[in-house]
Amino acid sequence: MPRISPFLALLAAFAVVLPTVHAQGIQLTGDVSYSDFSGPSMDSERIELLQAPGMLQAITMGERGDNPCFIEAVFARPTGPNQSQRITRTLDLCGSRGPTRSSLETIGSYSALDGPYEAVSRLNVCRNSGYNKVKGVRLGTRTFRFTSSGSYDIVGSASLEFVRQNCRNLNMNQRWQDSATCDGLTGIPVGLRLAIKNGNNIAAIGLLCREVRQSSAPPPTSTPPPTTGTIQIGGSPVVATPAPASNAPRYTTAGSTSTGALAGEAGSDLTVLSGRPNEILYALEFGERSDEPCYVRAFWMNASAGRDNVQTRTTVFDRCNGSAGSLRRIGMANSAVQSTSGRLKGIFALRTRTNGRSGNRVKVKAAYVDLGQVGTTGHDWEESDGFARTNARSNTTEESACGPRRWVTALELHHNTVGSRQAITGIAVRCRRVDTD
Repeated sequence: MPRISPFLALLAAFAVVLPTVHAQGIQLTGDVSYSDFSGPSMDSERIELLQAPGMLQAITMGERGDNPCFIEAVFARPTGPNQSQRITRTLDLCGSRGPTRSSLETIGSYSALDGPYEAVSRLNVCRNSGYNKVKGVRLGTRTFRFTSSGSYDIVGSASLEFVRQNCRNLNMNQRWQDSATCDGLTGIPVGLRLAIKNGNNIAAIGLLCREVRQSSAPPPTSTPPPTTGTIQIGGSPVVATPAPASNAPRYTTAGSTSTGALAGEAGSDLTVLSGRPNEILYALEFGERSDEPCYVRAFWMNASAGRDNVQTRTTVFDRCNGSAGSLRRIGMANSAVQSTSGRLKGIFALRTRTNGRSGNRVKVKAAYVDLGQVGTTGHDWEESDGFARTNARSNTTEESACGPRRWVTALELHHNTVGSRQAITGIAVRCRRVDTD
């Protein structure tokens, strides 16, 4: 699972236009912000992240052998006026057997966003006597609505909690750690930050936040306005030109290239897989031979002719002598990229895990990518995808990420020579800004 990244952003849902009315709904807007943790996090080994394109409504936690190693979060994603979708995100660090069934505790529940709307407003944890394990959670929930004038109105609230027997009081008989809350009246949790200690213990919890607003979709017109703009990669100026009314949105990448941090370790050699002008990374495929990660295929898309005319291409790094096996593909499917009914999503962050070795014995053994709607102000995170080999070490997770409004346009592959092959030791992303007309 990932370390947190300040560049991560979550999906904003859009209001749907109804045939004869000015449709009202809600939407999540702005960049993601981070609350303080409830419970100290400075001495944690790493931060894991649960995120979704919706409002947090419920949490389930579980244990295995006194270790709080399982958490599931339930979100309500706005999909249109008075419409929503239930989404769950899970972190399971309990091993192959998962959490003990009797240890599962749930607070909160999914509530459809048909108005008024319900979401978590604050979170507190209590911990064990060693202050390194979460042993209870309290959620404050808020029910709200938007008035006809568009103002925000709180119409109800509640407090829900579960407490295990070994949840200890703090100084001055205060059981609960300081609250994790989102800033502002309309700040809404859209994800969880989880501080991990001793390999698999959840020790503190914070919130990822966005702002909720009333959305208003304009009435449909008999003739949609034409789309304008051209798409390009590089530093040359964007020239706005009329496009046919039937054209789908076009995407432009521009400006200088930035390079994310190295996820993994530097190798003795470096190979760059680059997209051509106008190309954005949407999928990756990894392969091995005799336990050596020696193969990567990068999948690029070009939307310069519009969303309804996306071109795809691949580039390959192969040091497996043409014999790569155990292939694992992550990211978008080709059919989803070509389909005009779905949002165009690209990769904006990549995480790796290694085998935990050092020097010329280090090998990338897991990879995860974050995908977001291309061309948005932040990234409008939509989903993550990844794989892990059995010898991937969770405490080696590192991330290489693009900044806001940037997507991956090249990969730096670090590798070492291992016998007759070259094992990949680390990966960094190169990014450019992407705009849409």
